[in-house]
Parts: sequence; structure tokens; C-alpha cells
Amino acid sequence: MTHRNRTEKPAILTLLLAILHGAAGLSILVISSWFIAISAIAPLGFNYVIPAVVIRALALLRIASGYASMWVGHNDLLYRISGVRLLVFSQLTNAHSGSHAYSTEALAHHTEEVASMWIAWIAPLSSVLILFVSVCVGASTFGLPGAPILWVGFVGWLFIMSWQGVRSLKGAGHYAASTTHFREQTTAFFNTSAIWHLKKTDSITSGQSPRYQLKNVPSAKQVWRDNLTQQASAHSAAWLFQGVAYCLLIGGLLATPSVFYTPLAIVVPMVLLASPDWASSAFHAVTRVSQWQHSRNALNALSTVPYDNLNNVGFNQQLQCEHLKPLEWRSASVSAVVQRQGITLLQGASGSGKSSLLQAIVGLIPSTGRRIVDGVPLPHGLIEGWRYVEQSPTVLSATIKQNLDPAGLGVTEQKMDECLRALGLDSLLPLETWVGKAGRHLSGGESKRLELARAILSSPSLLCVDEPFEGLDAESQQRVCTLLKRVSATTPIVVASHVVPATFSFNELISLDSISLNPTFQRIYDGHKRFTVTETGQ
Repeated sequence: MTHRNRTEKPAILTLLLAILHGAAGLSILVISSWFIAISAIAPLGFNYVIPAVVIRALALLRIASGYASMWVGHNDLLYRISGVRLLVFSQLTNAHSGSHAYSTEALAHHTEEVASMWIAWIAPLSSVLILFVSVCVGASTFGLPGAPILWVGFVGWLFIMSWQGVRSLKGAGHYAASTTHFREQTTAFFNTSAIWHLKKTDSITSGQSPRYQLKNVPSAKQVWRDNLTQQASAHSAAWLFQGVAYCLLIGGLLATPSVFYTPLAIVVPMVLLASPDWASSAFHAVTRVSQWQHSRNALNALSTVPYDNLNNVGFNQQLQCEHLKPLEWRSASVSAVVQRQGITLLQGASGSGKSSLLQAIVGLIPSTGRRIVDGVPLPHGLIEGWRYVEQSPTVLSATIKQNLDPAGLGVTEQKMDECLRALGLDSLLPLETWVGKAGRHLSGGESKRLELARAILSSPSLLCVDEPFEGLDAESQQRVCTLLKRVSATTPIVVASHVVPATFSFNELISLDSISLNPTFQRIYDGHKRFTVTETGQ
């Protein structure tokens, strides 16, 4: 089976089931209304059983087709999300995006909007359109009283849909912009968590307990406001169409009341009266069309700058950083050594450059100086197999399994299970548990440990971890310490942290506390496995 067939067949089946679901519901409405009218004038001997059986059969068909449509559609959605995200991953692999928040938004939101097009708007819009046209054509073909009113209602529906589409396109742009802005604010806010105590306002007394409030805390009010505006737009369009349908019905009754004196005449009024049930879903689907269009444009506009990629480099003895200096640093360089086995702890005050140094070691950001592996200098660039675990974790709206192996490296479920249990994340099992948006919400500590598990399972040649203990309770810190110690037996690890648990065992320590004062620094061994960055004499 080709990829295209695997992609299109479930989507088309979802559409057909949605149409069947809508048709069954509308048929129940039409037959029930006719049955009520005919019962008032039916002669003796009229068989009431057959219409009742038909209505019950249609009700069962409606229920079955609805559940089947949801089941097939959501399975297709999961498959499509995986495909779209793999395309985004292939674009971000070995490349740098100008905005971390933008690339996170692409993975977390835009991919889901693009992948959900069939279940979110194609099926609802198509089913309503096909049913509306079928009802109008059927009413005209069988000469039902009030058939022209249905055609006028259809034209009005198309006009309101177009108006709603223009409004929702504008709203989708505002919502995406406010969401991206909020992500940028929260990323910057959590990256400065080490100095939150400096941002406290004066204490606020509540009874006998003082409380403190942080300054400049990011707010999601604008995101919620834009989201509610989009929902209100869809609701207002639905109410407008409902008003148009009621006005057409009243106008038709007043203009030609005589044509509605037959049993079949009740069909058109019932269809119009029930329009909010079977036709209004299209207005919400139009909003999703706008979001899909904006997300697709955003993914197409996702720009990346490729790294100078180097093959995976392992080392038998040590990695030596000689006068290594990220370009964003203004005045200092660092010389240090990372041994083949064990853990190297990188310490320093907030703003001393711990994160930048880790990224420079891996090759994620431009730098000067040299990286020397076993005496062989390496060219500048990103080294495949060297992993950097950032302090702001990224959790995909997907299953635990997909979060642990997003690139499809073939990590076994047994390894995933063992790693999760070692980090105290066995509550996230089974691996098919959905997390993120529309799934289980993860705490900050769970997200941080999940990202650490993802990096460890990728079998890196060098693991650089940024602030792994921040925000964790004592038990979770102990589990992270134990796992890092176990992994360090085969993989060199560099940990940057201002939080050092008492149980954390490391082999070497590099301190950047004085980095802002000296122009050039080197690592000095004091005889106790402790290394300090000091001035070289320049």
C-alpha cells in the first residue's frame, strides 16, 4: 500500500461516515415530521409500525456512523500528525531556527492544525454542503411546498459562510500572534527563574502570613481573549443564519399559507427550524479552515539556518575546550576538560553563561576557540550525537512514545519503560498515554524529566544537561542523580546547574562565578576534583 493510499483512504472514509451521520439525522427529522402530520389525518388501517421501525433504524445508523467517524477520523489524525511533525523535524534537524518560541509553536500547534484538516473542517463542511444541496434538490424534485424557501436559505447560508470566513481569517492571525508572543514571554520568564527572588514586589500581608508577588509575570489573557473572539464569531454567524431561517419560514407562511395545508408541507418548516442542529456546525468549521490556512502558511514560512554538520564524534580519553567562547559573550573565553567517563558540573551565577557554554560545546551556537577530542582539533559546527537538553522542556501534543522517540529512531518500548520508571515517571505509562494539548497535563518537573529521558534514549556520545534539578522535589532530584550517575559510566555528561542536591555525585567541577570580571580564563585543579575558571594573565 502506497503512502498516498494509506493517507487518503481513512480520510475519505471519515468524510463518507460524516455524510452518512448527517443524512441519517436529517432523514429522522423529515420522516418524523411527516409521520406526525400524517398521523393526524391517517385513515383506519394505517400501518404505524413501519415508520416507527424506520425511524429507530435511522437512529441506530446515526449513532453507529457518528462513533465510527470519530474512531476512523482520530486514528487518521494521529497518523497525519506523525507525518507532518516528521517533516518539521526534518527541517529543524541540524538547523537553527531564529525563534525558539516560533519553532515550538510550529511543533505544538501548527502541525496539529494542519494534520486535523479532514476531521476538523473538511468532513463537517462537506457533509453540511452536500446535505443542504440534496435537501433543496429533493424538495424541488418532489414538489414539496416551500421548496423555493430552502433555496433562498441556501444562498443566505453561503453568504454568511463567506462573511464568517473573512472574519475568522483575521481572528486566526491575531490568535497565532498572541500565542507566539506568550510563548516567547514564558520562555524568557522561566529562563530567568534563578533570579526570581530579585523580582519580588513588596510583601502583601494576608492575615499573619506575608505573600510575595513577582513582577512582569507573563499573562495569557490576550490569548484567551483572541480565542473567545473566534468562538464568538462562529456563534454569531450561527445565530444570524438561524434568524434568517426563521424569517424565511414566517415570511413563507404569511405569503402563501395555503400551500402548507398538506402533510408534506411540514417537511420544509421542520428542516428550517432544525437548521441550528444540522447546518450551524459549518460555521465553527470555517473558523478551523482559517486556523488551518494560517498554520499552513506559518509552516511554509518556517525558516532555518543549517548548521555545519559534523559526523558523530566519540572520544576515548577526553574533550578539551581551549579558549572556547560563544560569540554572544563579550569579554571571556573558557578552557576546560571533559573526561571520557563521569559527570562534569558547570556552576555559575545567573547570567554567567552556563547555557551558552553548553550550546557552544555541542555546536548549537557559533563560537571561537577550539574543541579538541583525544588531541585532534574539531572544525566548527554541530556534532551529530552530541545532545543538549535545554532547561525549558518541550512537550509535544502526542503520545508518551512519540515524545520519547519523535524522530523515529526505533527506540524499543522496553528501554522507554525502564527509563521512565528510573525517573519516577511510571505514572505516565502506558506509552500510548496522550499528553499535551487535549491530553494529560504534565507538571514542570514531569516535563523536564520527560525531556531528559528523550535525550538519554537517543544514545548520545556526549550529553550536556541544562538545569536538570530546578523545580524538582527531593525524591525526583534523587532519581535524576541516580540515573545520570548510571549513564555517566558509558557516556560523558556535562551538567550546568545552580541547584546541586546533596546526593549529586560528580567527578569534576567548573566554576564560572568570576567570568564577568576576567577577560580570559582557564580551568585550575585544586587537588579535590574542583576546577575554577581564573584569569590566565592576559
